[in-house]
Amino acid sequence: MLKKFLSILDNFKKDDSKIAEEYLDKGDYKKAVELYLKILERDGHLKVSDLANLAFAYYNLEDYNLALEFIDKALKISERPEFKYIKGITLYKLGKFEEAYNYLKSASTTVKKPDLYYTLGELCLKFKKFKNAARFFMKAYQVTKDDIYLYKFGVAKFFMGEVGEALEVFEKIKDRNRKAKEVLESINEILKYIDYQPSLKLRRIIKNIEKGGEDLLTILDKILELEKEEDLAYLYKAIIYRINNKNKEFLENLEKAMSLVKRSIYYIELSKYYEDEEKTISFLLKSNEIRENPLAHIYLALNNYKREENKKVEEHFKRVFEITDDEFYHILSLLGLYLINNNIEYLRKAYSYFKKIYDEEDYFLMVIGGYITYKLEMWETSYNLFKKALEIKESDEILKGLILSGTKANKLLEIETFLERINNFDDVDLKNPLLYLDIYHKYDRAQICLAILYRYILKNPIKAKIYLEHLLEEINILSLIKNLSARDELRRLVEYLNVKLEDEIYRFFTEDEYSVDNELIEKSKKVLYLFDYVI
Repeated sequence: MLKKFLSILDNFKKDDSKIAEEYLDKGDYKKAVELYLKILERDGHLKVSDLANLAFAYYNLEDYNLALEFIDKALKISERPEFKYIKGITLYKLGKFEEAYNYLKSASTTVKKPDLYYTLGELCLKFKKFKNAARFFMKAYQVTKDDIYLYKFGVAKFFMGEVGEALEVFEKIKDRNRKAKEVLESINEILKYIDYQPSLKLRRIIKNIEKGGEDLLTILDKILELEKEEDLAYLYKAIIYRINNKNKEFLENLEKAMSLVKRSIYYIELSKYYEDEEKTISFLLKSNEIRENPLAHIYLALNNYKREENKKVEEHFKRVFEITDDEFYHILSLLGLYLINNNIEYLRKAYSYFKKIYDEEDYFLMVIGGYITYKLEMWETSYNLFKKALEIKESDEILKGLILSGTKANKLLEIETFLERINNFDDVDLKNPLLYLDIYHKYDRAQICLAILYRYILKNPIKAKIYLEHLLEEINILSLIKNLSARDELRRLVEYLNVKLEDEIYRFFTEDEYSVDNELIEKSKKVLYLFDYVI
């Protein structure tokens, strides 16, 4: 608590002014004000020191306008540094930061008070004068040895770019300062997480998820060890468990992912778990409510296909082309349109997309490509694609594809072993992959990176800022974006984030319970929508 700093020289008796001063000493500011006003009413004026003390009392009662009124009266009589100090801290509370800085800076040459240095440090942080902020916070600490000033010194060092020194400060006081511990943990966590290259690891998981297995789960657990709020890791753990019919584990991990970030794709995965058709559709509609999603439309189309409502089926598949440029979803939609129209042109168009994005590690694409090329009578190509798919995962549909395409491609000796392994070969035609493939969203690396960035924007601006720098300097995220207009939008978002995140970090450092500015969320969403499914 600030103490009064002006003394009233009266060696003869305790007059009303002296008693009011004693009230100030005790922190009874209300009684001090009452007595000073009584003196003013009785005498018609106050001594300059009483004017300053009255202003100081009003300041402590948080009546800053009256505090300013009386300190201005004192300053008209005398421009003592102590009066400038009171005016400076009052202006600071009124949000008049430039004026406050000037008065406090002038007062600081004479007044050596820690709260003066502290307020100057805070103002320097606001004005991005980080070196001066560090100097003032250190002065306050040297006077008091109070951890709060040392913590703020570390904050200033962080903004100066001297992160190593900032970490040393936070390490020193982490057991006594909760915020220092939180900041220290945040920085250490994000640096370890980045070093593990999670976007590459998650991409590997996506490409190999059909294999399942403990190795993929081990990778996901390592990601979660480094970043306990990595919702995408929980998502892909859930998918692996569902593929392996471990429903309890599936739900546990999906619900954990959903508790961290509400993404559209999570409701799609949830829709696959329930046999109740109404519940399934409600989850798909919820997915589109959060963010209209091509995969939600594909599953809504397939649900309508079961009910033979072909008009709705066509509407959903065609809607996919309107909301995304992603060739993978265009292929799926063309397969869907072929399913109800049996028009070979849809498959020719699908094959043109397939050639653009083919990846021989991608089980989905190999199965789909095998089906498309079989229907287009490209027997050899079809056979080879099904054979690659079989190396990842065996099923009757893959074996059937090998047998039928192999027969057409004159691979009669090779297909004998496949005939022995197949369980059911009643149907002599291939089934459209949409009717049996477990389709889940396939993030590319840019989308993974932006999904991670979005999570940090929602939760922790320090991690968001450090991760954004990593995306720009190490990954060169802009070069991964093929769509030029989307790339330009992302570039503009980056410029905005570089400024806005500094303000958010300042709030994170200073507020006990930080909550992200809604403007930051909405502006980020608007751009990240361009990259599909990030939200």
